[in-house]
Amino acid sequence: MKVSPVPNALNQYSATNSSHPYNQITVHTASNGVHTVSLNRPQFRNPFSRVMTKELDDAFSRACDNPQVRVIVLRGNGEHFSSGHDLGTKEHSLDLQQDSYTSMGYPGPSGHYKMWSDLDVEMCLRWRQLSKPLIIGIQGYCIYHACAVMSCGDIVIAADNAKFMPSLVEVTTLPWDLALNTKKVKEILMMQRFILSHEAERLGLVNKVVEGGKLDTELQRLASIVAKGDPFHLRMMKQAANSAQDNAGYTAHIRSSLSHWMSYRWQWTEHQRMHPTRPDRLAPVQQALGEDIMSWSRAAKYAQRHLQIEGSK
Repeated sequence: MKVSPVPNALNQYSATNSSHPYNQITVHTASNGVHTVSLNRPQFRNPFSRVMTKELDDAFSRACDNPQVRVIVLRGNGEHFSSGHDLGTKEHSLDLQQDSYTSMGYPGPSGHYKMWSDLDVEMCLRWRQLSKPLIIGIQGYCIYHACAVMSCGDIVIAADNAKFMPSLVEVTTLPWDLALNTKKVKEILMMQRFILSHEAERLGLVNKVVEGGKLDTELQRLASIVAKGDPFHLRMMKQAANSAQDNAGYTAHIRSSLSHWMSYRWQWTEHQRMHPTRPDRLAPVQQALGEDIMSWSRAAKYAQRHLQIEGSK
């Protein structure tokens, strides 16, 4: 998949000017109060490890406590925003071995539950409520947990080459992102298909789609506009909008989804033990790129174009 390169003017994000060094992210604060945080594991498509998650949380917390920061921008270095969870890089595996959940007193299923609850569910719920606006830019793949992180954004801009796969039940905001259009939600979840950028815009997953090479420029332009607002007023706007979802059950639903996921994961583990050769689609990226499924993903764009043509007659 060809992805437009990041403009040279924004290569500054590959180096951090923070007094607090990070290993898997970079940060940069501009003079206009725009604080840019970049996922920085492009050689692996920016997967979320435990280290990266904790570094992001620390960077967000410091930005919120820094009076010079007015707006936070989250983006990914390289061709993709993120491929989702880290499923086995050497550094992630070593981190889990050195500080395992079993050694913390959470063996077996309890350890998996604590990991997914702490690093995924509760972290995303906290990032959604950051005291400062969070603007997110998506290019290339945005798969599984990456979609959960994307949902924390107050405003999301996507490159025209973005591919979203939000069908991970562990943390699923899709019913809310699609305004409780449950039939469309179930279609996307059950097919485990990609949502292409223009369908994502039509469904309300993202606010705007731009050409891939213009993503970073548009992110900074939008952030500079939002940064001119009164910080407390911006926070109250965000709280008012989030409260509407919370009063309808958003937070309770997100937490309950983890229980559904735990039940499935342990059933799936036992199923794999008994049927090791049966190919179930737990991580179906390659299958989703097949013509039988991609035809559904592309159809939404064609349908929208047809409606525009008919409406112009």
